[in-house]
Amino acid sequence: MLDDEDVDAVVGPAGAAGVVSRSWPSALEVAMMMAFFQAVPSVPPVRVARQEPGWQWFPLVAGTPVTFELDLVVPETTPTAATGTGPVVVASVAEAVAAGWVAPVPEPTAGLAGIVDGAQELLGADLLAVLDPVEPFGQDLSDLVELAAQWSRVIGYAHARRADAVAALVTGFEDDLGTGTARLAATTELAMRLGVTRHSAAKVVSTALAISGPLAATGQALATGHLDARKAEMIATALEHQPYPVCEAVQDAVLPTAAGRTHPQLAQDLTTALIAADHHGAQARHRTARGGRRVNHPRHLPDGMASIFAVLPAPDALALDLALDAAARSAKAGGDGRTLDQ
Repeated sequence: MLDDEDVDAVVGPAGAAGVVSRSWPSALEVAMMMAFFQAVPSVPPVRVARQEPGWQWFPLVAGTPVTFELDLVVPETTPTAATGTGPVVVASVAEAVAAGWVAPVPEPTAGLAGIVDGAQELLGADLLAVLDPVEPFGQDLSDLVELAAQWSRVIGYAHARRADAVAALVTGFEDDLGTGTARLAATTELAMRLGVTRHSAAKVVSTALAISGPLAATGQALATGHLDARKAEMIATALEHQPYPVCEAVQDAVLPTAAGRTHPQLAQDLTTALIAADHHGAQARHRTARGGRRVNHPRHLPDGMASIFAVLPAPDALALDLALDAAARSAKAGGDGRTLDQ
């Protein structure tokens, strides 16, 4: 009975506090509605919605005097004459909005394609100012993909600015405490303030110092949205303790294509570029990395499970994988019903 210009409203499960649910209009109500719309000028539609889990869409019409019977459960904190559960007569969607039973939803932003195209050259606060008013619902799918990409650029810029703040924090501690304890002090302060482990905070600090200093090109790529935070961290980790010429050569090799590379692909690119830039140091780097081999203690997982993580030299890891695979295949050949992974 209602065309595409009718208004949507969200109603939730009947019986929930503050939830409005609506019965479908009777044939007489529909006839009255049709007669009314033919007799009076049309009223601009108002989109209303409450975005809550489990809510469903039902059509409402703005501006009609035909009453809608709504089953309303009023929250105890709501100052209104209507209490408890019972039918409430609402003459219009506007009244429902005013009563707080439904909340307005902005209409889809017109010209989103032009907005995201124009956002390509913007950075930071300027980009945020353009994107923030955009209403994503109801937009073309291809435009929404680009909108998400532009928001990712905002996130990258925020990470780059945070890195500047962290680098300044370490510098401030150096002035007060000296170089030896400045990084530790900054790590401790950030771990407490951000609610993360000291290991995670240490990674934030080391990445910030790298992309604010010798890896400035990586920091710039992060700020412009060419890299995400994880890729910037990977580059900083791979080039930690490397001489400046090697850092420059590796960045020149990986940054131009990094935006389109997945994280595993970028890891391979970094390994290849690092060997090409300093093949004489490959053996020394391997010896250093081998010295960091380890097996972590079990980590708790939900439902009575746990995980074990190991860092091994590549030949040892391959040998372990082959041994486990052979044992699994032997068990399966003997009638074990589990999968090879299990």
